[in-house]
Amino acid sequence: AIEIDRSLQPVLEDLTAEHPNLRLLFSDVLEVDIEAALRRAFGLAGPIDYRVCANIPYNITSPIIFKLLEQCPGMKSATLMMQKEVGERLLAKPGSKDYGRLTITAAYFARVETVMAVSRNCFYPRPDVDSIVVRLVPNPERIGVEREDVLHDFIRAAFQKRRKTVLNISVDFFGRDKEETGRIIESLGLSPKLRPENLSLPDFARLVDALLS
Repeated sequence: AIEIDRSLQPVLEDLTAEHPNLRLLFSDVLEVDIEAALRRAFGLAGPIDYRVCANIPYNITSPIIFKLLEQCPGMKSATLMMQKEVGERLLAKPGSKDYGRLTITAAYFARVETVMAVSRNCFYPRPDVDSIVVRLVPNPERIGVEREDVLHDFIRAAFQKRRKTVLNISVDFFGRDKEETGRIIESLGLSPKLRPENLSLPDFARLVDALLS
């Protein structure tokens, strides 16, 4: 268990007496190498597999999700409670206002499913927002793309300029001729006038591969 708040240490250490398989690490989860910490805590070597279950801090939800998806290859699933609005972004469909980089990155790495809604009335003191429990299950096979690093960089750049057209974003990112870029986009059955929120993950992958060729 990773916890940053040391004021909880006495309570959590009482739990270790009841559950001898529980290990505590008081640290910032964003600074921890999770898999290395697991190996040290349980004396493990080589590849490991594990499941994550957490009520994650709402102010750093996206960085935690990116960390789990990108840096934890042994993770079999992550069941996370988060602010409802962030969960809606994870589950958003192309063309919706909630659809963005978080949606596409999560879809690249994992299947995202809703477990349950959690009302703000379930907490004391009562927060100002509702919550949702979401499960991320890593994809056994990811969508094919020539350069994964370029795909993620392009998606990041696209949603930083989400009011621009796909044509202008592509020209800026790849440094290609505008007319030629427009023809490539149209050859994929896409309109150069589309905006990032109109493209699915497969659309982004096909576009990046075509513009790299």
